[in-house]
Parts: sequence; C-alpha cells; structure tokens
Amino acid sequence: MPIPAVAAPDGAPEGWPDTLGRVHEALLARAHRHRRGVFYTPAAITMPLTELALEHIEGGSAKRPTVCDPACGGGAFLLAAARHLDARGLPPHQIVEDVLWGVDIDPLAAAVAEAALCLWAVVRGAPVGSANIAVGDSLRDQRPAGPAAPDRFDAVIGNPPFQNQLGTSTARSPLDIDRLRRRFGSAVQAYADTATLFLVHAVELTRPGGRAALLQPLPFLMARDAAAAREHVLRHATLIALWHCPDLAFDAGVRVCAPVLELPASSNGSGGTGAPLRRFEGEAFEPRDPRPWRRGEPACLTTWSPLVADLFGVPPVTIVSRGTLEGWCRATAGFRDQYYGLVGHVLEEGDADPSTSRTCRLVTAGLIDPGRTMWGERPTKFAGERWLEPAVCLDELDDRLRAWASDLLVPKVLIATQTRVLEAAVDERGEWYPSVPVIALVPHDPGRVWHAAAVALAPPVSAWAWANFAGGALSADAIKLAARDVLSLPTPTHDELWDQGAALAREVSRADSEEASRGALQALGRVMCDAYTVDGDDVLAWWLRRLPRRRVTSRA
Repeated sequence: MPIPAVAAPDGAPEGWPDTLGRVHEALLARAHRHRRGVFYTPAAITMPLTELALEHIEGGSAKRPTVCDPACGGGAFLLAAARHLDARGLPPHQIVEDVLWGVDIDPLAAAVAEAALCLWAVVRGAPVGSANIAVGDSLRDQRPAGPAAPDRFDAVIGNPPFQNQLGTSTARSPLDIDRLRRRFGSAVQAYADTATLFLVHAVELTRPGGRAALLQPLPFLMARDAAAAREHVLRHATLIALWHCPDLAFDAGVRVCAPVLELPASSNGSGGTGAPLRRFEGEAFEPRDPRPWRRGEPACLTTWSPLVADLFGVPPVTIVSRGTLEGWCRATAGFRDQYYGLVGHVLEEGDADPSTSRTCRLVTAGLIDPGRTMWGERPTKFAGERWLEPAVCLDELDDRLRAWASDLLVPKVLIATQTRVLEAAVDERGEWYPSVPVIALVPHDPGRVWHAAAVALAPPVSAWAWANFAGGALSADAIKLAARDVLSLPTPTHDELWDQGAALAREVSRADSEEASRGALQALGRVMCDAYTVDGDDVLAWWLRRLPRRRVTSRA
C-alpha cells in the first residue's frame, strides 16, 4: 500500500507520527476495541520494552537487523523500534524499508501503521514511499508478513490483542480452537488468552540469538490455562527479563506484564538458566533486584508468580509439608447457575416463616473475616440489593440447585476471594449457603474442619499462595484462588502443633471482641508458622499487617 512521499510540516514534533495511532483508536467504538483488543500503547511502555528487546542488536553491524510486530495495530511498537535503531546509527530510510515488518488483521490499522512509519521517516528528513506492513492473521497464516518477509527475525515485539476467553464477545469459537490446536498444540488451552498464543507465535518467529518481548495480561504469570504456553516458550528460549506493572498502565483497563525471551544462538540449543533474571516494575520501568535462578529453574516453575512475589512485599517462605488439602478435602465454588439461580429466592431471615419454608444463611465473600463470619453484624449485597441477615428459601430452588445446596450444607470452611491474605470461616453445623464466588472447602472427615481452617489461616500458607498465584486478582494488593488452587495448599508436618492451630481457630470464631479476636489470631499465626517449620517473625508480621479490622454495623 504505497504512500506518496511528503514533506514534514514546519516544526513537526518527534511524536507527531504517534498521533495517527491514537486518533485511529479514539474513532473506534469502545465495544469494538474491547472485542478486538485494540488499545494504543503509550511510548512510556513501548520505548523501554523495545530497548530491552533490541539491546542485543549492534548498531554498527554490516548485517541489517529485522524486527517484527505480529499484531502491530497503529504501529506504536514499530515506531519505538524505529527510534531505537535510529539512535543506534541506522539510516531512517533503511529502517522503514528493510528492517521493520508488521502485520495486523485490520486493514485500516495496517494502513495507519504504515502511514505512521512513513511520516516518522519524513520527520527524520528521509522520505520513503512505503513500509513493510501486511494485512493478515498472524495466528492463522504461516507467513503473515508476506512472501518477501524473513522467515525469522532478530526481535519480535508488540502488544497483541488481549481477549479473555471467559468473555462472550472475545471467546474463540470451537472451530478456531481446533484450528489453533492443530498449529500450536497443547499451548492452546480452553481459557488461554489470545495474547498468550501470540507469545508462543513470537518465539516461533524469532531467529536463534534473537529476542521476543510481548505485553501480556498480568494473570499470564499464574493462569492455569497459560501453563502449557509458559512451558512451551521455555523449551525454546530463556527468560532473561520480566517487567510487570501493578497499576493500570493504559486504557485497556487491565494490569500488564512483559516477559523478554532470548533464543539460544545455536538453532539446536535449548533455553537455559544463565544469568539472574532482570526485573523491572511500574510505568517508569524501575529496575529491581535481579532474581537469581535456583538449580532447575525456570523450567520447573508451574507458575511465574514467584518471580515477582517479593516485589509485592511477600516474605519468602520454604514450607515443609507432608501433602496438600486435596488428600482429605474437596472444594467447590459455584458459577453463574449457582448465582443467578438464587435471584428471587433470598429474603431477610426474620421475614421467613419456619412453618412453611426451610431456609439457610447466605454467606457472601464480604461477610467472611479471618476466623469468623460477620453474618447479621455487617450488611452485604447480593443481586444488587442490601441485606443484613440474608437467607435462602431452599424449597423454592429448582431441583438441580437444591441438590447443589444440599451437598454443601455440611460442616465446611468458607474461603473468600480477592483478599489481602486468605480469609476463612468455619460452618461447623452445615447451615451456610456459599454465595458465588465463595469457595467451600469440605473435609471428608467432618471432625477435621477446624484443621482445614487452620491451614487456610496459616501465615505461611498465605505467603505461599501469594508467591504462587500473585497477579490473578482484580487488585494488585489481593490474591485470588480458584477451588482447585485451594486444594493445592500445603499441609503441615507437625501434628501436635496443627492440633493447637485447630483449637485456636475455634477460639478465634468464638471471640467476642476485636481485642480477643486479634490475640487469638496472633497466637494461631505463631503456632502455624511453627507447624510448617517456618521462621515466623517476618511472615507473621507481614500477615498481621494485612489482616482486616472487623467492620461491624449494628442492627440499629
């Protein structure tokens, strides 16, 4: 799509070409941008990430480097690469005509990217007629950049579309899933974000000795359905740097990270451990202490959250454990059916007629504090309404939901989600209905329910969970576990101390004041640190700082 050479406007600023991409994004409807993952990346992110990806390219080399963005959008990353290579001494016309390559599925976005690169060259005093931007689907086409493009590139960079597979507007069709699995194999899991597949593709596009650096949603670090993709890229490349941003970095409305992967210089080599991992944080790309690799890392990591856990202030823990909760508990959390099926069947407990209707107490995540429930003492919301003593009319539920409720009206531990440390409360008599997304942890032996609670409330377990699942919560200061993650929580080896922890968990539940509750929690925390053979001072202090204060609202 050739563009006539033009002269730069008088006084055109260096950032003038970026305006095209921002205007293109602004003209798109919000729903379209969300569905297609169209968000222009600010230079504050593109420049430092591009520099990490291109720092291995020697400016004075006789060999021209090649750089590709497989989902270039309006060209933000390609412009960053152009500026970086220009500063390294490559002629602007050569950069645009021979070095940079881009692909986008949207013809208009591709045209914007090409125009932006051509205008950049104009601003640099080197008019060019066209740039190497192709229209195509990088995940579908074997050579999306066109037949003239190199097979592999020295660097692959970009901000691919973020398409959460739980969203109806962004989920892949069964046909798309089948097609992608034929190309990428096991890396295509049901809920793996589209951006994750682009990272796998980027490693494929990178030549030996080259680097790939693509933005990813922060949950990529720990998402179970991204595990196969993480394992895949580490079979072919070394993770040499990692940037993460705990805040919302740009208009996409998600927190992001970016792994920088380097392929071995030999085509028959494999990714190794090498030098310590370089780490960067926040919009300013502030350098943090490198993380040394232990023997066997990073290939053995099932989650990459441990690579940044300390940056969230989580103390390191090495837990001595005999097993996990999965050996003697089951766990479940409801989904849409268990939530919406209750709508219209909740009332204040005092309004129920016990002679005509069986009820159970509805416990939401907001009613769970460490060691106890605040049902009846703190208001909560369900289905957009405010409740003080919410109860479920069991006889009004349909057969499937009534069976689900009956299965859970047993002694259990309820665990809240999106909390600063794990918060759990014990339903000793089996009278609580867990509101979605509360997790119900049910011991096979009801007599062990307090022991299950002691595990969930143990400070080392919260630190372990943070280290393994950081990045999955909506807030950067919270942790989110799925039911299957709860079952992976480690159990202690010291039975006598575990028994003491269970007794203290019961004491916390019966505390009648904030002072008594806090004292029992502190005693529980110290005992459970010892039960896990963890040097407890740092872990206990961290855990105590993060415990919530009781928020009680009187009935009046």
